[in-house]
Amino acid sequence: MIDKPQMPIQLSLFDPVVLESEQLKALESPRGTFYNIWLIKEPGAGLYAVKKESGTMFKRLNVRFWKFDNYILAKQFYQKKILEKINPKRKTRIYQLQCV
Repeated sequence: MIDKPQMPIQLSLFDPVVLESEQLKALESPRGTFYNIWLIKEPGAGLYAVKKESGTMFKRLNVRFWKFDNYILAKQFYQKKILEKINPKRKTRIYQLQCV
């Protein structure tokens, strides 16, 4: 089976602009578990992205990107991710916002 070629992605000549960011830390985590999230605008491309990094104080374990065509969808997704992590009724690890 032959894979279809993917559409090329235009890379920006400019650095992405961070519109918002949050740093979260897990409560009662002996390994210092963290969750960092950014709302980013790609200049020139008119695209928005949400980037998250998570891991422990020893190692960054996971990095993900979600791309969006408009700001409203990106902002809603960004806020949803944060609310999921800080929800006190959550059944898995609960995070709290860090003041920087």
